[in-house]
Amino acid sequence: MFYILHGDEEYLKAERVADLRARVAGDTVGDLNIVELDGRTIAVGEVLNACYAMPFFGERRLVIVQGLLERLSKAGQGVKDELDALVAGLSRLPDTARLLLVENATLPPSHPVVALAGQSEIGHELAYARLEGPKLEAWVASRAQAEGPGITLAAVRMLIRDTKGDLRQIDGWIKVLAASVGYARPIDEQVVREHVPEAHEAEIFDLVDSIGMRQVERAMEQVRLLLDRGQHPLQLLTMIARQARMLIIVSEQSRRHATPAEILKQLGLRTTYTGLLRKLQAQAGRFRMAELEHLQREIVALDYGIKTGRIEPEVGLEMLVVRACAQMAPTGA
Repeated sequence: MFYILHGDEEYLKAERVADLRARVAGDTVGDLNIVELDGRTIAVGEVLNACYAMPFFGERRLVIVQGLLERLSKAGQGVKDELDALVAGLSRLPDTARLLLVENATLPPSHPVVALAGQSEIGHELAYARLEGPKLEAWVASRAQAEGPGITLAAVRMLIRDTKGDLRQIDGWIKVLAASVGYARPIDEQVVREHVPEAHEAEIFDLVDSIGMRQVERAMEQVRLLLDRGQHPLQLLTMIARQARMLIIVSEQSRRHATPAEILKQLGLRTTYTGLLRKLQAQAGRFRMAELEHLQREIVALDYGIKTGRIEPEVGLEMLVVRACAQMAPTGA
């Protein structure tokens, strides 16, 4: 039997791999019947030989191969010969074999091995696309329910926002949050806000988004809410300044047609933060470069004014937001 696990949702694939590992390891001899191979370098013949080997005092032998099908998708006669050999070999897998082909990329239905999985009784193709929107919200809610307390929809959305939709982080935080409420009541926004470190940064993102959309009333509500929660105006100013700097970098690099990986490197973010980059690019599109540079100068002036006692912190911050929501620079600037 063989399985193809492909797509860009790494955590769900990892869970399925762990599940299959646990089943085989439970056959009395632990990991002795589990083999892991690097498909980026190993020959197809070696993969098949590992599958054909008899299990050691057990019923099944699990062979996990990472990245083989993606490598065999490249052009070239040698690669095609290997792919043909794999397709032929998969049809002859012994009943004791469990071959797990794990791919980071999403494979097309026309891929020979994917097509074989659809036609064969021993083949299984499992695609794991990145969860977004209602599907992601439903997944988070189901995880919280499985932990016991459940979670409110508002808390679901805040947790997704604060973790940038990273399932591994979300799953870990749900366990922490469930324990923090004693498994006795649903996880709500306040609990997320108190425990998840990125919460305030996410709220700053929303504040700057409101500024970019010129929604002065909404932006002022967000500022007052953050101040009421005990955030010092200088803390908020620092986070707004960081967001403005990131938007300037995104705007400059996008104009130079830099790749997503290059932009994320400039931002000092991990290459896996592609979802955050898309949000930054959308937000940057609401500002002209002259406006972002003007906002930076306003922030520097306010920071100096607050620290020297010339400007009352909360009043200065609110005035900054009002001016930022207005047209901050002439159209031709």
